[in-house]
Amino acid sequence: MQAVDRNTDSVTVPRVYRNRPHSLAFNSPRPEPLCDVIYLVDDDTQLQQEICACFSALGTTVIPFASAAEYLDFVGKEMAACLVLNTHLPDMSGFELQGRLTEKGDPPVIFISNQCDIPSTVRAMKAGAIEFLTKPVDVSALVVAVETDFAQNRKLRRRK
Repeated sequence: MQAVDRNTDSVTVPRVYRNRPHSLAFNSPRPEPLCDVIYLVDDDTQLQQEICACFSALGTTVIPFASAAEYLDFVGKEMAACLVLNTHLPDMSGFELQGRLTEKGDPPVIFISNQCDIPSTVRAMKAGAIEFLTKPVDVSALVVAVETDFAQNRKLRRRK
């Protein structure tokens, strides 16, 4: 798995935690590199590894988080961002996190879930989600959704 170490901006395989707590998010005011980035919020480590490997091979940075709280504590600056979000997280629902982020103007969301039903899909899409995918995730559908997400996020950033 390739992922960006948020403290050193270096790519590590596998991720190495040097003298710091075992957490994927760090509350650091230090600016991040200006690049396209996928924020992945899901407590499924196998899925994190698969998505990180897929998008790293395509040259896109993926920063994984195991919980909504870790993502909310993270401060990043990027050219365009995409948030891949599980509907069921350990600390709050993905829908609740989406609601909080919509108020702040954070990146558009792509939902992934083990459980897909029509009301959940409609709720996510009405709140601005780009896509709602089921696990196991179809990688080609995820790549298309991420490209759409990046394009939408760039347009929003240009308007600001």
